[in-house]
Amino acid sequence: DGFSDMAVGLPSVRDDAGEVLIFHGGPVLQWSEPDEQLRPNQPRTSFGFFGRGPSDFNRDGFADLLVGSPHFSVRGSHNGRAQLFLGSLKGLQTNAAWTAIYPFRARPNVDGDFQYFGNFLVVDDFNRDGLIDAVITAPFASQNDQSEGMAFGYYGTRYGPGLPANFDWSIQANREATVLGLMAERIGDVNGDGYPDLLLGAPDYGNQQLREGLAVVFFGSRRGFAKSPGWALEGQNNHTAMGLWAAGVGDLNGDGFDDFVLSQNGSGSLEGFFPASVGALRVIYGSPIGPRGSTGITFRKPAVQWVAEEWRRMSGLKRSAVGASGLALVALVGVAGRRIWKKRTIVLVEKRERQSLANERERLSRDLHDELGSRISRIHLIAELVHDDPDAPGTLRTHTEALTREAKDLRSAIEQVVSHLKPSENAADGLVRALSQHASAFFSGTSVRYFQELPLDPPPLDLPPEVREQLLLCVREALANVLRHSKATEAWLKVRAEPSCLSVFVEDNGIGFVPSETRGGNGLANFKVRMSEIGGSAKVESALGRGSCVRFEVPASVRSRSARGPGALAPKLGVEPTS
Repeated sequence: DGFSDMAVGLPSVRDDAGEVLIFHGGPVLQWSEPDEQLRPNQPRTSFGFFGRGPSDFNRDGFADLLVGSPHFSVRGSHNGRAQLFLGSLKGLQTNAAWTAIYPFRARPNVDGDFQYFGNFLVVDDFNRDGLIDAVITAPFASQNDQSEGMAFGYYGTRYGPGLPANFDWSIQANREATVLGLMAERIGDVNGDGYPDLLLGAPDYGNQQLREGLAVVFFGSRRGFAKSPGWALEGQNNHTAMGLWAAGVGDLNGDGFDDFVLSQNGSGSLEGFFPASVGALRVIYGSPIGPRGSTGITFRKPAVQWVAEEWRRMSGLKRSAVGASGLALVALVGVAGRRIWKKRTIVLVEKRERQSLANERERLSRDLHDELGSRISRIHLIAELVHDDPDAPGTLRTHTEALTREAKDLRSAIEQVVSHLKPSENAADGLVRALSQHASAFFSGTSVRYFQELPLDPPPLDLPPEVREQLLLCVREALANVLRHSKATEAWLKVRAEPSCLSVFVEDNGIGFVPSETRGGNGLANFKVRMSEIGGSAKVESALGRGSCVRFEVPASVRSRSARGPGALAPKLGVEPTS
């Protein structure tokens, strides 16, 4: 009707059954008796605790009333109850449209005979979705610890009376005799984020002091409340009962953030519960990060402690059942884990096989390029010499023999690429002989004079097969480049064997080039790729008109020399010119 109405709760009347009196507003107030009365359907329920705040839960334009009955009994225990009565054109409906009771069953050896669900009720749109939410406390709830206290959040819905059947959020103290929720208040927006915030009190809380009390703030947000408080303050003195009473007071200091006040009993109070001769009100100012001076209390209990407590509360039969279930679960997890491990192992092996195959294909591609390319280039060069001067004395016979040798070498090279180097060819002296024989035969019958400087008695260097193979292929490619591109008249092959490394030099006196400006085939690029794969290095030095030098170096180690005699570590160099 446009006039505000008044509800008066009387939870202790009628032998603690309780009742609510409704007085309608109007232009002239002449109240001699209430316009409506709400009474419970059970004696000794203490019906009459209200939820303060905006109250149109079903959004029909009429104010509704949320009423708590903390002594409402279920199966002999004072679990408590909350009921929602909807407003209408004729006033409050006398039948509850929504009812919630303490959501957990009593637990042997833990719960007392009371929970006091509905002792405090706070209503507001804490998540700013346009729907009214409700927070209902049960300060003597004993879910995990005796009288720890709990609070439950019900976020508004667009259906039915406006509240869900089950709670959406809950918090518990996880500490004995804390009575969390013996006070609950809406305190405005203390951190300025646009969402109302919730204050809960636990006046019997004791950490370092006896019943010092605790006040905690949960910040509202789009997703509702977090599982841990955003701010907490302890009384820090015996029997101060911090959190027994509080109130939101708006923006006291005009800084744009809501503030609130807390009561704090003096040390002379009677066990911190009843008013003391000395006490104080503490004003807590809001700020962009919420109230300042938080002591950082959380309500989380270590998992090990929780499991131990639950185990102690179980009967012998339940412990046996849980133990058997645990063993079955472990066995199931083990079987599933083994299957997953086996499947992942198969996938990993297949992946490695594919990678190995790809690497082998790449190696064969490089080897065929280096081996076949150099051999075919030589055959092509000899054929050109025959074509240019076919009538020179002995030319045809000499070049025919050279072509025959090259064909045999080509066949051997192809077999080596396919079958890899044999282990018997992997000694250091075998590598030196292979380099010498190949270079001598390679420049035989050409216009390039060939010189070599090789250790006559190389030290017993430990060179793995893949190192020898890649080094041999790189040297062959470097010799081919001399013949193809350098226009040189002289070429040198030099080998230096040291205890820690083996170095091979391919030099010529050709036209030279600028390495940074070189473009073309894969030969120079392959040098660095091949050598890096075996832990070695390749370096090309050249300048226009000053020839070129390619240096290959691979790390090596010296094996025992007991069978070779003293002095074998000092290689002797021999110079052998060929043409």
